Amino acid sequence: MNAPFSILIVDDNQANRETLFALLEGQAYQLFEATDGHAALRLAADLLPDLVLLDVMMPDIDGLEVCRRLRADEKLAEIPILLLTALSDQASRLAGLEAGADDFISKPFDRIELRTRIRTIARLKRYRRLVKTQERLRTSEERFQMLAEQSDELFWFHRVSPFRVDYLSPAVEPILGRSADQFYENPLLWVKTIHPEDRSRVWASYEAVAGGRVSHFEEEYRVVIPSGEIRWVHDTGNPMRNDRQIIVGMGGVARDVTERKNAAEHLLRAQRIESIGMLASGIAHDFNNALAPIVMAGPLLQSYITDPRGLRMVETIERSAKRGVDLVKQLMTFTRGGGDKKCVLEIAAVLREVLELAKATFPRSINVTSDLADDLRSVVGNPTQIHQIILNLCVNARDATPLGGELKVTASNCVIDERAAAEMPDGRAGAFVRIDVSDTGTGIPPEVLARIWQPFFTTKNVGKGTGLGLSTVRGLVEAHCGFVSVKTAPDQGTCFTIYIPVATEATHDLMTA
Repeated sequence: MNAPFSILIVDDNQANRETLFALLEGQAYQLFEATDGHAALRLAADLLPDLVLLDVMMPDIDGLEVCRRLRADEKLAEIPILLLTALSDQASRLAGLEAGADDFISKPFDRIELRTRIRTIARLKRYRRLVKTQERLRTSEERFQMLAEQSDELFWFHRVSPFRVDYLSPAVEPILGRSADQFYENPLLWVKTIHPEDRSRVWASYEAVAGGRVSHFEEEYRVVIPSGEIRWVHDTGNPMRNDRQIIVGMGGVARDVTERKNAAEHLLRAQRIESIGMLASGIAHDFNNALAPIVMAGPLLQSYITDPRGLRMVETIERSAKRGVDLVKQLMTFTRGGGDKKCVLEIAAVLREVLELAKATFPRSINVTSDLADDLRSVVGNPTQIHQIILNLCVNARDATPLGGELKVTASNCVIDERAAAEMPDGRAGAFVRIDVSDTGTGIPPEVLARIWQPFFTTKNVGKGTGLGLSTVRGLVEAHCGFVSVKTAPDQGTCFTIYIPVATEATHDLMTA
């Protein structure tokens, strides 16, 4: 609500002051009075009035001198001044204008003229205030615009009812993977970008602030960009209220905290692996001791039993025991990170062996193909572990194509520079053999993709998988100083890409000596 228009009346004659008060009675003005020039200057500095009605003829310092001093004070220089005078000669009026007066009111006062002059000055004063406010606002907006457009943080403003996006800074595209225009056209698109597991929590938090039940919005949540990549966003906001203190909008943002979350996930993963390693190492010895007699007893029992049914039971027991031994080996390989002896390896031979096994054992509805470069370079690796890496990925591809489809293994030489490595998760520069294991299966949904490397995480039914396959793959690839990436989308298949460093001449000479 605007403050009332304030007027300082300066006149040494009490009757003149009372007359002015009477003439202005009933108007929406706040009136103050001063009896001399000194008092006028003090009150003007304290009150900063919107108008000064100033008598010219006063003792000590006259109205012209008061006018000059007001104009000389930077804080008071723009206050409008109407000189009150009985003088009508041109010289007196020119002297008043030179002293800085805006206009004159002649004595005796005319009620209509006085009120009209003051209303005109009040309107001009309000207009000047509005212009200054708009200039300050424009300057503030320009500064904000410059800050927002140069920042890697997302600045946003939403209207609450109806829900509408008023502003999004350019950082919206690199953070949310969509243009600002898309959100202007479809405001609820923001909600749809939020990961399904986080959506209800974030929206409830937003509504609590928009409804006035909570004073501040702050959430950390996942968003899914059009490519299927999951990013983490830290989002903060505060309500905006109108003159009646009703919440009409919210403003804040948001920043990409994916790297920080990934670093935390890596740390958690390392701690989890360490714990699992300690657990596995503690039980592996006893588990192997329990399995060893069963495995060794199998061939012995077969020499004593002649009943076909009994022999089948012995074979079943032996196979189950061997699967237990293999599981322990897989678990120990995972926890050790693959420390077995390595050699200079022609990787094409290992790949062909895995492909032959897949073609012989996978359902006929899965078409297994390959494209192996003729000039594949050697790597330093453990053939058993490389075999395990590729076989695990092929088995996953088989399971992802229950109704049949394509499984393809390709291998080629590649060189990754520093720029390309920086854009790849866990990537690094160098010369590699690149192996792609791709399928046309069901793909991996975003909520599962974030957890595929976690040990013991599986989407398969009980008894159908241990959840160690991809964890083992990653551990073995890293043990070979390589890295692995994945591209997938629901119902569009999956491609795992393995990068294993090639053997240098120095390494080749050292390991073949």
